[in-house]
Amino acid sequence: MNDRLRPRLVAPAFYAVALALATFIIANANEASRAYESVSAQESVSAKTDRALRKVLETLSLGLYGGATELSGRLADAVDVAQFHEARAAGTGWLLLGLSAAFLAFVVMTEKAGRRRASARIIRHFFGVSAVFLLVGLLAPILTVVVHEEITLLGRVVLQHESKGIITTIHKLFLVQNYFVALLLVVFSVLLPALKIILSLIALHVGHARTRRTSVFVVKTIGRWSMTDVFVVAVLLAFLTADTAQLTDATLGPGLYFFAGYGLLSIAAGQMMIGYEGRSAGVSVTHDQ
Repeated sequence: MNDRLRPRLVAPAFYAVALALATFIIANANEASRAYESVSAQESVSAKTDRALRKVLETLSLGLYGGATELSGRLADAVDVAQFHEARAAGTGWLLLGLSAAFLAFVVMTEKAGRRRASARIIRHFFGVSAVFLLVGLLAPILTVVVHEEITLLGRVVLQHESKGIITTIHKLFLVQNYFVALLLVVFSVLLPALKIILSLIALHVGHARTRRTSVFVVKTIGRWSMTDVFVVAVLLAFLTADTAQLTDATLGPGLYFFAGYGLLSIAAGQMMIGYEGRSAGVSVTHDQ
């Protein structure tokens, strides 16, 4: 089979599967977050006090009153649900990463050796995979913070549970009227990454030299801010984990890893764009998928 036909047949199937997996990761990661929030609510001071009182009544009634057993069963069920969705999100995340790596390796290997450093097809698919990663990075949780304390007789109680993603954080910032920080996140974590991908694809597909040069110029300009979105997320993480007390647990979510994956792929594709533009200067762009 022609070397160009194989990627053309494989690519649509890959992106269909990748988008399905991305949706599955986002849904399960957010469901796990909600389930863990339910678990934390049942580990609050009031909930544990109520459960302790019910346990006393259950003991005094010789088991005739089963309120404590019922609440403990609900807690165990909530933990099982949370762990189930968390495991599915993690497993699917690894599957998406492995599939993406295999697809990009396939694209590179099926390109002629002399054209790999400046191939529109390779660059296009690097940006395509980075767009899938960006979707997960924006919509899946990036960090979960649990503040807890040890209380006599009750044991470990949860004081606060916060699970944040980039989009949910932006939404909350707008709700509390913190417009400046919200707009920073929108610009550097949503608009600029999306604009970079769109303009890069335009530069790869448009045959008009002036339009291509303009698109590449804007992409290079955006590339100067390539670390800003990472910095913004780092500041967000630092803000959310500002309390360094021993009673604060912070867990990274799949959104952070995929957002970082987007950044790495985007930087790599941007570097390849420089070589592609140098090769294509003064020459009409050809569609070589």
